[in-house]
Amino acid sequence: MLRVQIQQTVPNPLLLQLEVAAGEVHALVGPSGSGKTSVLRSIAGLHHPETGFIECNGDVWLNRDSARGSLVALPANQRSCGFLFQQYALFPHLSALENVCIALYNQIPDLTARKQKAQEWLDQLSIGELSARLPNQLSGGQQQRVGIARAIVTDPALLVADEPTGALDAKSADDILDLLGELRKSLKKTIIIVTHDPRAAERADREVHLDKGQLVSAR
Repeated sequence: MLRVQIQQTVPNPLLLQLEVAAGEVHALVGPSGSGKTSVLRSIAGLHHPETGFIECNGDVWLNRDSARGSLVALPANQRSCGFLFQQYALFPHLSALENVCIALYNQIPDLTARKQKAQEWLDQLSIGELSARLPNQLSGGQQQRVGIARAIVTDPALLVADEPTGALDAKSADDILDLLGELRKSLKKTIIIVTHDPRAAERADREVHLDKGQLVSAR
């Protein structure tokens, strides 16, 4: 279970309460500037709102108010949260395998063991034979598969995805949505997706609409 309460006035207003049951997929939708990405960044620990409480599976990631400041504010690397980016955010000078290995640096000290686990995930996502290629040698869909492998290789409790199909053509977007659906079923992952893609929203268990930083409707 993920519980989120966020409130801030700057740099953009947010006033939101959200609960996501374990294993559910929630889609955050709304116009540009509605605060969707700020919510994801707050959950992942890339942004700390003025006031907020974030708890995942009983672990408090954030407990902060404007008067007392941060009582708990775990950095991103201490939250069991994988982040999938729209523009892939792969290191251009590293191979696909090395990009996935980066996520395991603090979890698996031995380099050989890190490479083995990273390769296993690339194999599972059907790009194992591309492990030595640099990002600019991969298609958009292949780069996003590397991004997915990096996001889930540490077995996080939560996966958050910011417009994961936004930079892809229609066929590659469908493939990535299918893949996320398969991983949700096989790994029972809780997933939050920010999207403008109606196909992604339709596949979610719940669709949450934001406007001007507030939840305006949910289905």
